[in-house]
Amino acid sequence: EIEVHVLCDDARYFDKTLKSFFPNTGAITSTEVKPTHIRAKVDYISLSPFEKTLYLDSDTLPIYDIGEIFDALDFIDLCICHDFSRKRVNFSEGIPKYGELSRALPEVNGGVFAYNKNPKTQKFLDAWRSNFYKYFDITNGWDQPSLRISLYESDVRFSILPDEYNTRPSKTLHKNLNATEIVGSQYLKSKILHFHVDENALNEFVSGKSLDAIKEEI
Repeated sequence: EIEVHVLCDDARYFDKTLKSFFPNTGAITSTEVKPTHIRAKVDYISLSPFEKTLYLDSDTLPIYDIGEIFDALDFIDLCICHDFSRKRVNFSEGIPKYGELSRALPEVNGGVFAYNKNPKTQKFLDAWRSNFYKYFDITNGWDQPSLRISLYESDVRFSILPDEYNTRPSKTLHKNLNATEIVGSQYLKSKILHFHVDENALNEFVSGKSLDAIKEEI
């Protein structure tokens, strides 16, 4: 059984609601908070009472065994997932530290991540909160630019979780694909082709077939 701790602005309803969804859940506790903005996780996430914490946004729904995430924390400080947005043009222009980071160091998603309670992760979470407010006006209170900066500047040992631990709606991806003014013209453009055993595709590439046509095939 996994113990659950809920951060919410009204705790009266959560115990019964969670128990109805997850009858095999362990103890459920809660802390009432008074958020002043929609991304209040940056203010309260370090209040977790656990040595190992899996943080989940309120719009997530675990549907299968997630225990292996906690096993991973025996080896590293933090597990997190890549975000669809990768690196945004508007934030790159407005936040020098964000813009200086390589496109190969993409945004990570703050809606699903796990961490150990230790000095390194506490320092990282403190930096995230500090950077969030530092860039609040530029980001309009969006938390992922400050998360990207804080993670890659930290000394936490982290791993990227596979996509199955944070499965997003396809419309989220399509929204980004149609917003190149935000995500940039390089968004999700292939950088390296790995042909594996597809000799036909490799031969076509060598013979001069268009790269776009080959990418469609592989």
